[in-house]
Amino acid sequence: MTNSSEGGVLKFGTSGIRGIFNQQLSLKEVYRLCYALSQSFDGDLCIAYDTRQASQTLGYGMAAGLSYYGKNVTVFGVVPTPALAFLTRESGFSGGVMLTASHNPPEYVGIKIFDNEGVEISLEKEKEIENLISQYEERRVEKTRLGEIRFDETGGWRYIDRIASTLQKSGRRLRVLLDCGNGAASTFTAAVLRQLGHEVLTINSHPCSCSLGRTLEPNVHSLQETSKMARSLGVDIAVAHDGDGDRVVLIDDKGRILEDQMLSMLALLTIPTRGVAAISINTSQSVQNLAEKLGFKVLRARLGKTFLEMREKNGVFATEPSKVTDASWGIWEDGVYIASKIIQHVSTSSNSLSQIVDTLPKNAYYQRNILVSEVDRLGLEQRILEKYRDETVEKLDGWKVIFKDGSFLLFRVSGTEPKARIYTDSSSEKRAAELLDEGATLIETCTTPAG
Repeated sequence: MTNSSEGGVLKFGTSGIRGIFNQQLSLKEVYRLCYALSQSFDGDLCIAYDTRQASQTLGYGMAAGLSYYGKNVTVFGVVPTPALAFLTRESGFSGGVMLTASHNPPEYVGIKIFDNEGVEISLEKEKEIENLISQYEERRVEKTRLGEIRFDETGGWRYIDRIASTLQKSGRRLRVLLDCGNGAASTFTAAVLRQLGHEVLTINSHPCSCSLGRTLEPNVHSLQETSKMARSLGVDIAVAHDGDGDRVVLIDDKGRILEDQMLSMLALLTIPTRGVAAISINTSQSVQNLAEKLGFKVLRARLGKTFLEMREKNGVFATEPSKVTDASWGIWEDGVYIASKIIQHVSTSSNSLSQIVDTLPKNAYYQRNILVSEVDRLGLEQRILEKYRDETVEKLDGWKVIFKDGSFLLFRVSGTEPKARIYTDSSSEKRAAELLDEGATLIETCTTPAG
């Protein structure tokens, strides 16, 4: 179910290439990818990695492999994924490579590839690279020139300084708690907020691969202790990141862990320019309702590709659960930037974060993950179309059943983990819960449980 390789050939999934280290993704696969990238990109490339030890190992292997195939490479070390995207664009590289498995469990590694604008490569570019990998043959380099490998430890500070100088000046000085999951954003968000004048307290913010008191994915379950600490410390806001800093979850001044839909809506409030807003297929309808009320034109997009839809339509905003893209900053998902921007918005308001949140619309939104080893996709589709033949079923990304009362039920097979995911959204909590159970019962008839 992982997307890293099929028959020994690397394959892209929802968000780059992912797999378990030394099973689906090892140095052997990395060298094949280096060959493909050397053929697919004309100019110099840059590399960064998250705090997983395996990511650093693969990062060094990637630098060596690209050098072997004649590419000049700059290594930025441990920086968040959005920082790598920013540095790719600002430093004039033809592409960037980030070694990260984001929020996946520690045994996973992954690779994300960016174009010269700092945008994750298109589906067409992914196919081109997959074809080049399939043509790879181990052989000696045909040209005498090896590429230069250069290390740049200042890139992270250029990213930090640019965010701080881009955002509006602070109003009130806020007390902020940061939980960076010991990931790549450790020290980055804190540095931005301190430059902006806020008091910053940190936990789980030492950039290392050491064990955590929570999972790398920040959510309502993993952040319970962080929430308790936020209440006891009396902070105005708490921020939690995943392993590579593209995701963010907020906790308000009452210690409430805010749902993903709230992050998207708070981010919408900070966007001054109206235009196209691309939101993922699984984003709550409440986000679409608020966006349209504020004057945005809303388009639904595939999960993991909202920023591409935004760029194609010359849009201004994109979001999926726990991720936001602000086109005025860059065409990449940036948890460090958007967390800092929302904090600046709160600091200039006379209301607390909890007071702002309480004015926003909220649907009942649930997600359930089912561990699976096999999915009968054709059988699942047939059962969905048969059971919901009187409802609207969209197949943009998975199978989304839209009911006449405005509720939805979405079935997706994960592109990064061996999981089937079910999402429900409704103005009624009871209705959303019933749909979740209904969807789980249906999907279990068409899947093979893991293990």
